[in-house]
Amino acid sequence: MIYDTTLKDLLWRGAPGLLNQLVGTTAVTITPTEFSSTRKRVPDFIADLADRRVLHLELQGDPDLRMDWRMLEYYGPIAEAKGGAPIVQIVLALTDAVAAAMPRTIEHPNLSFRFAVVSFESLDPDRLLASPRPDDHVLAILCRTDDMRARVRDILNRLTILDENERSDAVARLMILAGIKRAAAVVEEEAAAMGLEIDINENEFLRTVYDKGRAAPLLYVLEERFGAPVPEPIRMRIQAASVQQIARWMAAALKADDLDAVFHGPAH
Repeated sequence: MIYDTTLKDLLWRGAPGLLNQLVGTTAVTITPTEFSSTRKRVPDFIADLADRRVLHLELQGDPDLRMDWRMLEYYGPIAEAKGGAPIVQIVLALTDAVAAAMPRTIEHPNLSFRFAVVSFESLDPDRLLASPRPDDHVLAILCRTDDMRARVRDILNRLTILDENERSDAVARLMILAGIKRAAAVVEEEAAAMGLEIDINENEFLRTVYDKGRAAPLLYVLEERFGAPVPEPIRMRIQAASVQQIARWMAAALKADDLDAVFHGPAH
């Protein structure tokens, strides 16, 4: 999933503003998240915290009614790998609605288990925007706001101080996450107004995302822009296309007036 890839990538870059808000400290080291066992377990994010605790973070875009048992399954291998250090487990949900629907405790004979569930929408955007790190600035797009355009401008203003490659990279991530808030068009408009255009073919992060899941980003943008499921013949055409062709269609989709213009307009 494109959002999952982007969020994990931002976490792996450090996001000290986010971690400070969640657990009151920052990461010292980030741990590879694959544990060997008879059942494969791959947590989303693990970090050794500055106060000697260990953070285990799971990102969740949809409610999972088995999340309590999933978190319990993760707990043992992480605690063992970390020598019994205190484990802080948090499920970070994309929206308040997802957070509200998630279980967070197990009360069972001989077992009492609990973890925290936090919504991005409940986080303080000012603390993320005050961070010195662009990864935190980008994550502020997911916090609750009554004025999305103002929020986007606030984020972009902070990104303008970066060098060209870092800025392009951060704006690309911002555009992807803005799709969760149905604000990708706002980011595109405000970025263009500030001269922060992105060349999809030249952006290394976007190319990596397309390599991992070529069709998903374009299909999502098409359905958001034109308000209907993509017809199966076009869907099959996208899934068979090269990364370069998908990038060209993506660029066209951001400007086209209808679906037909994306695939049958000039130079396509």
